[in-house]
Amino acid sequence: MVVCTGILFLAAWAFGLSWRVSLIAGMGLALSSTAVCLQIMAERNLMRTPSGQAAFSILLFQDVAAIPILALIPILGAYKAAYASHGDSHVWLAILKTVGTIGAVIIGGRLLLQPVLRWIARSKTPEIFTATSLLLVVGIAPPH
Repeated sequence: MVVCTGILFLAAWAFGLSWRVSLIAGMGLALSSTAVCLQIMAERNLMRTPSGQAAFSILLFQDVAAIPILALIPILGAYKAAYASHGDSHVWLAILKTVGTIGAVIIGGRLLLQPVLRWIARSKTPEIFTATSLLLVVGIAPPH
């Protein structure tokens, strides 16, 4: 992913895009579609082969890598705004907000959410579990 991101970054930068846009484009284009790849591997019965398992590991890594990539987008936007006003405080504030939000989600998920979801799962009512999951997704989403 790093090599592919680097090549795509340099290509976009060479075409005159800013380094921020080039970096985000390179990271985004370095990812592959897990859904498409898994479908193709399942159709060809490759999932249980060593190469299929290696490909699945790469796809899983890319899915996890997408989270920090998405978190990097507002940080780079704040960097541009701070750079325009000649102050670095906005950049550090955006970084702190991002890290704090990710930390709160991780800690909240471990300490609060895990026992609640286990309790709901023990009730063996799939509708309540689905409703709770949707509520969590909507609740975690940033307001716009």
